[in-house]
Amino acid sequence: DGYPEGEFIYYYDNGLKKAVSVFTEKAQKVSTTTYYRSGIKMSEGNYMNKLKDGEWKYYTEENILISVEHYFK
Repeated sequence: DGYPEGEFIYYYDNGLKKAVSVFTEKAQKVSTTTYYRSGIKMSEGNYMNKLKDGEWKYYTEENILISVEHYFK
């Protein structure tokens, strides 16, 4: 049907993960985790209809939670 579905993994040129996105509901809902080039988690949250939705967490490269933001589409 032309919509992404399931888990997609994106990589940096060094072979480490850049992002992991899980697409559901005909790509209307996407759960995403992004990573620094070092492989440490940078952020995690959800998109609804391509807009940030719900709680987003942001981390330093030392894996310390530095910010929590709340979005409603």
